[in-house]
Amino acid sequence: MKRAVSLMIAVLMVAAIVNCAPALSVSATPETLVENVSPAILCDVGEPVALSGYSVEMPDGSVLDSPTWYYGGSEVTTVTADAAGVTELTAEQGSKSRTVYLVSKNPDDTEYVLYENTFDDEESIADLKKTDASRFSVNDGKLVITTTNTANSRIYMPDFLADFGNYNIETSAAMLSSTDASRWFSICYRAQNMQRTGANLGTPYIHMCVRKSMATAGTSTTGGVECVIANATGGWDYLKSTGYTENMTYGTFYNIKVSAYNGTIQYFINGDSVIYLKGVPTVGTASTYCGGIGLQGNSSVMNFDYIRVTVIEEEPEEPEYGEHIIEVPHIETNLLNSVTNVLWTEPTMFIELFRSAPEIVPATVILDLPDEKYVINENDSLQTFRMSGEAGIIPALRVYNSDSVNNIVAACKKAGFADILIVSDNRELLQLARDSYSVIRTALIADGSEGFTDAQDYREYVKGCDANILLLNGELCSRELVSEIQALHVTVWAYNQTKDLNSVEAAWLISSGANGIVTGDYASVYDTMTEVYGERTLTKTPSIIGHRGNPSQMPENSIEGYITAVKNGATEVETDIHLSKDGYVIVCHDGTLNRTTNYNGSLSISQMTLEEIKSYRLLNNNGTVSDYTVPTFEEMLVALKVSLSNLRPTTRACLKPFPTL
Repeated sequence: MKRAVSLMIAVLMVAAIVNCAPALSVSATPETLVENVSPAILCDVGEPVALSGYSVEMPDGSVLDSPTWYYGGSEVTTVTADAAGVTELTAEQGSKSRTVYLVSKNPDDTEYVLYENTFDDEESIADLKKTDASRFSVNDGKLVITTTNTANSRIYMPDFLADFGNYNIETSAAMLSSTDASRWFSICYRAQNMQRTGANLGTPYIHMCVRKSMATAGTSTTGGVECVIANATGGWDYLKSTGYTENMTYGTFYNIKVSAYNGTIQYFINGDSVIYLKGVPTVGTASTYCGGIGLQGNSSVMNFDYIRVTVIEEEPEEPEYGEHIIEVPHIETNLLNSVTNVLWTEPTMFIELFRSAPEIVPATVILDLPDEKYVINENDSLQTFRMSGEAGIIPALRVYNSDSVNNIVAACKKAGFADILIVSDNRELLQLARDSYSVIRTALIADGSEGFTDAQDYREYVKGCDANILLLNGELCSRELVSEIQALHVTVWAYNQTKDLNSVEAAWLISSGANGIVTGDYASVYDTMTEVYGERTLTKTPSIIGHRGNPSQMPENSIEGYITAVKNGATEVETDIHLSKDGYVIVCHDGTLNRTTNYNGSLSISQMTLEEIKSYRLLNNNGTVSDYTVPTFEEMLVALKVSLSNLRPTTRACLKPFPTL
């Protein structure tokens, strides 16, 4: 039977000052300090607690070194809880006082629970503070947050939790729908100003943000999973971003956990550590880490099965294997455009390279096995991860069988390792790798036996197995073919497995304009890039991309803006698309029209018809209303008379109309 538990007041057997304390009690030494960031005394049910000897830290850093204790207005010296829960005590000394919580558990339990809510019915959230009460409901034992046509909405757990800053927060969450794949939900914690109302309630705060596209790799700002401070000015201060091993599936529940202990933060998804941070600052103007706890939805419909807050007694230990994004050293050459220098070799040669610690190392090493029947095991993979990380080299493993793929994936998940490349000429193996662990990168070998005649053939060959890189036989790498393949947004690595490469052979590969050069002699490639080519050489023409058109001169995502971008020299243009209520593909960055047009309603693009969308006007860069309307994708194709090369569909449904366009 589920239960909704708010601030649980355990029944106490109180030994008054005039009575003798029980013979058995939990007593504190004079040095025992109840810290401000965790104002709790922990005990088991039925275990007397002698309060003498506990000192209490105040929010200003001062200490009540010999406080008088009160429960329910009566002075006490010893307390005993007869049920698991949280009981308020008051510590007073002179003119100062503060609440301290007696947190009790059953002897067989392992955790001290501060708060738990299993969302049985509407009553379970009736007293909780909300930024907009209309966005929250309870259905079938789940908290529902509906924000598909509004700004972020938060619900905060009871105020007493804001007295804490160190805690574990756990929930089970499922996204049922969202306006696009970048939408998210979050656990908010260390929230300030719990007395505010509306959108300013509980701001600023830190949150664990989890996006629908949670496998998206982290950048200096966003990623699939983020540790972010929502600051006092309404902006975001990104502390850490990363990607999980898979994207979120609608309707699937994921176990989400935040562990916060002073300046150390750790995030988990389904038990896997995804972010570990030390040195996290306090929030806003707060001088301590204390703050409230809440749940938040963003342009989505969310279900939460429960929320559970427990006491954290020790700082989380840094995982033995962290995210392991390898810091590859930048190697200076005479080339202005960056070319990845890759070594293709056997494991024994890699070990020799590792032991010799050369000054110049390849960016990536492809480890090839002489025996195609050999199965790469987990230990092989973990050892490769360790050595590659220490050497600053991204590991790549050539695979010949599904057992090797499965073992590599298992090792990656065990180690939390994301920076790895799997190489094969077998498309099914690469698809297996991507399906099993979506953050893995894959490279498909094309030696020329495929019989392809143009760039489109290669694109379909690579994208058909969700590979990231085309590893193309260097003999086929003419500048024209490489450029055409790259124009279709396929990364090309040119390979020549010769172990004793001369400068002419190396220059042929480099001058092809390929993104990477793969050989058995990376040192010769480096020498060629630094000695044969003059300073600031370009081996390929760079792309100039009109991002959302030319928004500094014309409204963002307008046909006029894209035409202006092309006139100003753009070789490519980029756009985002959404599907309208009546099935039209709409060109717009956001899921709503509020920021880019004079529309100020609450509907998303997916809830509006084309006629409704066309009734509003795009805004200029300075905020004034232009004469231009939001275009459809078809109108954009007709106006530009070219195909777009960087298209961002927000949902799979956006792609359905394409064959008829």
